[in-house]
Amino acid sequence: MDPPAHILIVEDEPITALDVARRLRRLGYQVVALASSGPQAIQYALSHRPHIVLMDIHLQGTMDGIDAARHIQAAAPIPVVYMSAYADAATIERLQAITQAAGFVPKPIHLPTLHATLQRVCSRPQGDPLLSSLSPSKRLRPSRCCRPALVTPSFTLMGRELDLARDTSACGMTPDALKSDKRLSF
Repeated sequence: MDPPAHILIVEDEPITALDVARRLRRLGYQVVALASSGPQAIQYALSHRPHIVLMDIHLQGTMDGIDAARHIQAAAPIPVVYMSAYADAATIERLQAITQAAGFVPKPIHLPTLHATLQRVCSRPQGDPLLSSLSPSKRLRPSRCCRPALVTPSFTLMGRELDLARDTSACGMTPDALKSDKRLSF
């Protein structure tokens, strides 16, 4: 069985970060940490060495997601998938000029789009410079917890999936366990 892809989520809105983490776990990804600022993202990326960083562009503080990604990619070949509700042309040009963006997912996050983007990044050719730090035997895939039927949201409200108890239990997590996970620090 292939190991699950390890993801670092960088999002300064705690509810959004927990929601994205829950959804990724449900798909079988391993969320290694949540960061809420640029400096914290750099620290976690270098200490946890995730396979992918899912980065919000607009973060609170002096460092935005693009600057944080630049620092991360200067130190380690980690692919960065950006997410943002604000994708104006100047921002997109800036992220393309400064970093090697592996993808972009608009907010509100649409689960099939996020999953497809992460799968595309995970299945890059072995020679891809952003994935060169991985051993050839590690093909990144969601873990056995992934079920294709779960990719399509069964019930949404304003673009968000509902029923936290049902969704987290699909991967053996309870809402309380998700909240008490020490890797989810803000």
